[in-house]
Amino acid sequence: MYTLYSYLILDFYTKNIEWKYESEVRLINNINEANEVIPKSEKNPFDIYLFKVPADCVTRVCIGMDAEHTFENNLRQTIKNNPKLEHVQVCKAEMNPKLYKMDWK
Repeated sequence: MYTLYSYLILDFYTKNIEWKYESEVRLINNINEANEVIPKSEKNPFDIYLFKVPADCVTRVCIGMDAEHTFENNLRQTIKNNPKLEHVQVCKAEMNPKLYKMDWK
């Protein structure tokens, strides 16, 4: 028998089969073990908990369609300048002009 708690946890561990192509990996950590905390602010209504992840665990970084140009440039430059990240692919979301879907380029 499932409890409310188990249903909430299942939401973190499951994803609709339609999104299978993303090959997403989800990591769940205890916030008390965060390596850094960015306190909430006027721009961010919640604290942000940051965790170190081994560089070889990151294979691709996908940039959202509405990401600011300076953010995209900084991200690409940071990855390019770090030898531990030379294997990381960077893609950017673009709206498909013919179909109601996102293309990743």
